[in-house]
Amino acid sequence: MLHLKPQGVAVLLNSHLIGEVERVCDRVVILDRGRVAAQGSLAELLGLRELRLQLTGLTPAARARLAATGKWEQEGEWSIVALPADDVGTAVPDLVADLVALGVRVHAVEPGRISLEERLLGILRVTRMLLPTDGLWRGAMHGFQDPSALVAFGGADVQAFPFLSVAPLTASYLAWVAVWVAMVWGLAAVSYVRKDL
Repeated sequence: MLHLKPQGVAVLLNSHLIGEVERVCDRVVILDRGRVAAQGSLAELLGLRELRLQLTGLTPAARARLAATGKWEQEGEWSIVALPADDVGTAVPDLVADLVALGVRVHAVEPGRISLEERLLGILRVTRMLLPTDGLWRGAMHGFQDPSALVAFGGADVQAFPFLSVAPLTASYLAWVAVWVAMVWGLAAVSYVRKDL
């Protein structure tokens, strides 16, 4: 597929191998239960990269150079700088060269970026929290299930089984469900009054 890219050929890749998607694709659409949870270019989905630099001898000019690169903060000898998403790979070597030229000692450079897999898990966690149906189902099943079923199906590994649950619902989760139901009913009432149905 990679050899088709320079030819301008559009390829639709449907995959659960996130590393492959990150390596091959220019644009990504993340589906959760048949709905689009997020979409955009990798740069848009992954956001800013960060760079950790272990520095000594920071001068005011060096601090200004760090600030010119992007948002930065100091943690002891480590400076953490946010790199712009549109960087084409020149920001890090240019920054290090400029800092050395300003007399700063650079002991370590650790580039980092959130992976598409981490981003995907974050998106899916949020969408599942916004719609509390799965948690309610598991909580109801916990209330009705025979305790011996947990032992029969492998103890704590039963999360893969949709009809079993290892723990009751927490008070904070039930509070969120109550707020969610109230919001849905409130929006339904507003829609009914406005005749938006």
